Amino acid sequence: MNPARLKEFRAELILLLLTVLWGGTFALIKNALVYISPFSFVVVRFGISSLILLPFAWRHLKGLGKRELNDGFWIGLWFFLGFILQTIGLQYTTASKSSFITGTFVVFTPLAQIVILRRIPSVVNLVGIAVVAVGILFLSSGEGGFLDVISELGSTFNFGDLLTLLCAISFGIYIVWIDVVSKRNNYL
Repeated sequence: MNPARLKEFRAELILLLLTVLWGGTFALIKNALVYISPFSFVVVRFGISSLILLPFAWRHLKGLGKRELNDGFWIGLWFFLGFILQTIGLQYTTASKSSFITGTFVVFTPLAQIVILRRIPSVVNLVGIAVVAVGILFLSSGEGGFLDVISELGSTFNFGDLLTLLCAISFGIYIVWIDVVSKRNNYL
């Protein structure tokens, strides 16, 4: 195997491993929520992350201006909303539905681009949006054909699914804001 193909294969394996790890965290978090509230879980989770990152970020925090603080507030707000909605939603839905619905941020990112950046999605984005929307219909329903999926959607799409869908919207907006903010601020 040539070195370029080996490097590409290695990158794809790492992506696959990360996807499996990401998907597995939903079941772990759902189990953890038996012992801790969603807000406490998010505070502990990101408190530990902040303490780990603080020594590396401390020198970059000095001299932040009003624009950087404002941009950081909005990024932090959308990020927080995504995680808290996802964590609360996990109390009311299954881990597999939560992970799939969270993944629909790929649908909401191009939609957020239209609103925030006034950038129209490509045809590939539109096809992806359609595929994910149909996937949500099938995942969120009981057994049966497509018409059963539509008719059962109202009874099987639960409160946790709704919160998780709002989480996906928050992550879509967060990703677009990262794009906006990273162009006018030091990314660190």
